[in-house]
Amino acid sequence: MIFRARLLPCVDRLLPERLARSAGTTDAGCRMRTADFAAWLARRARAHAFHLCSIPFAELGG
Repeated sequence: MIFRARLLPCVDRLLPERLARSAGTTDAGCRMRTADFAAWLARRARAHAFHLCSIPFAELGG
């Protein structure tokens, strides 16, 4: 038996304001300044191995 949920559109009237405020904030944030992000990302890349295995679309299931 398959159940399909009917999704309704969500209108977020404050989204443009929140995105603008977020994009305009470069010197503060949850945990780091925007200027510190590149160095943080480089440290994370060195600390952890990341692997990607490509799968041809023809082999995907589901």
